[in-house]
Amino acid sequence: MGSPVGPSIESRQHTPNRFVDMVGRLKPDVTVAQAQADLSRVARSVALQEPAYNAGLSATLATLRESVVGSMRPTLLLLLGAVAFVLLIACANVASLLLARATAREQELTVRATLGADRNRLTRQLLTECLLISSVGAAAGTALTYAAIRLLSILGPATIPGLREMRLDTGVISVAFGLTLVTALAFGLWPAREAGRLVGGLHESMRTATASKRHARSRQLLIIAEVSVSLVLLIGAVMLIASLRRVQHVDPGFQPDHLFTARLVLPGSKYSPGSREPFVRRVIDGVAALPGIRAAGMSTALPLAPGDWTKYFWVDGRAIPTAVGQVPFVTYRQVTADYLRTMGVSLRRGRLFTPQDVRGQPLVAIVNDTIGRRFWPDEDPIGARIAMNPPEALVPNAFPLPSGATSFPRLTIVGVIADFRQNGLDHEANAEVFVPLAQAGGVLPETAAGGFVVARTVGDPLASAAAIQAVVSQLDRSIPLTNVRAMDDRVSDSLSERRFAMLLITGFAMLAVALALGGLYGVMSYAISQRRRELGVRAALGATAVDSMRLVMTDGLRMTGIGIGIGLPLAAGLTQFMSSQLFQIKAIDLVIYGGAALMFIIVAGLACAVPALRASRVDPLTALRYE
Repeated sequence: MGSPVGPSIESRQHTPNRFVDMVGRLKPDVTVAQAQADLSRVARSVALQEPAYNAGLSATLATLRESVVGSMRPTLLLLLGAVAFVLLIACANVASLLLARATAREQELTVRATLGADRNRLTRQLLTECLLISSVGAAAGTALTYAAIRLLSILGPATIPGLREMRLDTGVISVAFGLTLVTALAFGLWPAREAGRLVGGLHESMRTATASKRHARSRQLLIIAEVSVSLVLLIGAVMLIASLRRVQHVDPGFQPDHLFTARLVLPGSKYSPGSREPFVRRVIDGVAALPGIRAAGMSTALPLAPGDWTKYFWVDGRAIPTAVGQVPFVTYRQVTADYLRTMGVSLRRGRLFTPQDVRGQPLVAIVNDTIGRRFWPDEDPIGARIAMNPPEALVPNAFPLPSGATSFPRLTIVGVIADFRQNGLDHEANAEVFVPLAQAGGVLPETAAGGFVVARTVGDPLASAAAIQAVVSQLDRSIPLTNVRAMDDRVSDSLSERRFAMLLITGFAMLAVALALGGLYGVMSYAISQRRRELGVRAALGATAVDSMRLVMTDGLRMTGIGIGIGLPLAAGLTQFMSSQLFQIKAIDLVIYGGAALMFIIVAGLACAVPALRASRVDPLTALRYE
């Protein structure tokens, strides 16, 4: 079987609609590129049949997987990169510990070499130990992964496709253990080979000193790498946190608190276009009369929810374009009289709808700020006449006018409201036109078959759900309210994917920082144990405790500074990659970069403080006697 694909044929000049969505299955020997070429030929053929209104018809094909999870790809790649960074830091920590352990086992390895073990045999021994430790770690990690997947499937946002069905299968476990083997070989071979080099020398003291210096340099390089990678993750996490805070402070254009919302659909087999509006009006009147309900209304779509209805938009009296394809489109809403008032919109100028805006009265419309800025940048749109159709001069006979009409209906703009964030708080607002549902069905032929009921409540919005459903059931028991949600929850859910990615990246960043600081602490502690004699000699020659602390702190902060110097350019590359995840944050923000670097220096200083304090307490007589 071929891969399922979902082609979408779009036309800005199609007669009743300008799009058609289809789902098909490719033949086994047909590629996506070949299918795209076939669809493009079909689209060109259709465009030639009716060039007056099909010019520019196009066809776009995408796999079903791309349609479902394509929007999540940047986030998933970002998380995959964070996991890889944490893995590298953990491997560097293990390699550093193995180097320290190899240095501590110099005498044991020398004895083994004396008894006949060659370099390759010692390397195999140490590498086998590394693989054993890695296998135990992989087993423990698999158990933790099982628990983490269960937790993510429960706490993760439902908007992420497949998250609820995520399972730990044998394929994933095999990949995990294969990765464990690769990383163990890659990061365990180097310490093992370094330890193997101890074999073959005759002057033990010189050999030990040389090996110790070489190992010390290797551990320092690993710590620098850990610091730089950790800083990259830390900066990325801070940027995501700052972006989320910016998004959370975006004005949605309405007041989401104490707002009940639910989907109401009227079946076409039971409700004709002419009977829909009277039924909706009775529902809204009944809901508004309930105790604890301040106001109620209905709209064909809600902010932050799918369900766009777009139409042509034309300003009466403006110059007529040369083709229908040049006529713009806007988002179109049919609403009841009290809907905008119930939503708590900000009225910029003019008025909102009233109960008098019904069929038989002059057709009116309300537009948002985006339309005002776009079409009347230096004028007041109040009183302007608009059409939700292209100019009649551009319409061929195949594009029908209302029955008996010689022109499309004109609507008068009576109000301008603040923008609704229809596609998300982090997206620009659509150009939107609102018309009274009570005026639909006449010269405005389309009447929505359903929409969203909204109610402004005194207390918990969901506490009124049963009473609101009872109002609908009294009018028609066969119609249920679906998708019942508080508007606050819808606003929160619109940020769920961004919040989820931020929490995961922040968790990985904190883990990376903790690993890096733990490695720094371990390296500094081990270095002090190796330098007890040197510190004792310095103390005997008059060095104070402060001098010893300064010596250790300088070494630790020098490694940290070098790591930060390497990490900042790497972070610039990461933030450029994750720019699509940022909101009102520059990819290179000097304040965030500087703050993260300063925080890392402070925390690294604290990690070095304990070994430095221990160094300041080295007793010269004890250190020299021990040596």
